[in-house]
Amino acid sequence: MMAGMGLPGTEVLAVGAHTLAMFAVMAVVAVVVYEKVGLRLLRRAWFNLDFLWTGAILLAGIITLLTVVV
Repeated sequence: MMAGMGLPGTEVLAVGAHTLAMFAVMAVVAVVVYEKVGLRLLRRAWFNLDFLWTGAILLAGIITLLTVVV
């Protein structure tokens, strides 16, 4: 069987299973951090990712524009 020639809907099922697994892992990590580490450490060690995401999105946009124009 060639790649991409599986049963119809298999891709959707795979993406759904992956998404559910990721959410389950995130939930377990969140509960463990909350129960074991507590909010005190999170309040002290947390940093804001807004500027990092803004820079990443701007850089991706600039690279996209440069590759389209060139």
